[in-house]
Amino acid sequence: MGEITRTLAKILRDLAGPADPEVKEMLGDTLHPLRAARRLDVLEKAVHLLREGGGRFAAVPANILLPILDHASMEDNAQMQAAWAALLANAARQEGGVTVAPVFVEIMKQLSATEATFLLCLHDYVEKEYGSQPDELELLAAQSIPLGTDVDLLIRYLQLGLGRPKESREQALKNIPGDLRDFMVILDNLERLNLVSYRLDTEAPGWGSPADVKGMDPVRIYNLTMLGYQFIRACRSPQRTADCGGKTPRRSMRLS
Repeated sequence: MGEITRTLAKILRDLAGPADPEVKEMLGDTLHPLRAARRLDVLEKAVHLLREGGGRFAAVPANILLPILDHASMEDNAQMQAAWAALLANAARQEGGVTVAPVFVEIMKQLSATEATFLLCLHDYVEKEYGSQPDELELLAAQSIPLGTDVDLLIRYLQLGLGRPKESREQALKNIPGDLRDFMVILDNLERLNLVSYRLDTEAPGWGSPADVKGMDPVRIYNLTMLGYQFIRACRSPQRTADCGGKTPRRSMRLS
């Protein structure tokens, strides 16, 4: 092996900690070479993110590391591969304020690339509208920052170009039933995973008061949950932080 490869191998050993033998076995999986290559790719991406972010890192617990490598190896979407790598990097970091829980791995494996893109769009909307720091946004989440009604979210979904391919207005009109079904499945899944929730209200922002219209039911006003905020932060590239020093709960290393 060359010097760079040996250096990377040492970093990976530090990242894997006690799980290093199992990680080596996963990387040397000759029966599933494609999956082995994807595991190595995710590990290399995570190391790159840690180097960029700076600060200390520690061995990732096996109940987070091994499932990440396992599920990421079955993902062929580049965006989702990057999200798996960010999740792994954040799990290793000692600073940054992002706590990666084992449940995040379970959530990630149940999301499609389209669902992840839409979820990230909702988070970016809140950041843009409220301009708060990440920790403040999470606290505000408990106060149900409104994302809008289900109709508002459908419009945002279509504006992102996440609907079915269309070449003309006529094709777009033909796609509406399919787009609506696809969107409702996505919204239902995000609700099922408790990443978004809703409250019933008699007035929708910008829509007037449904209660003034005879027979109008209360509308659903959606918001990201605290779990949703934490999950999205854990799946984004770590931000560079200064060395905080002090004692850490796990053995920490530095990337050269």
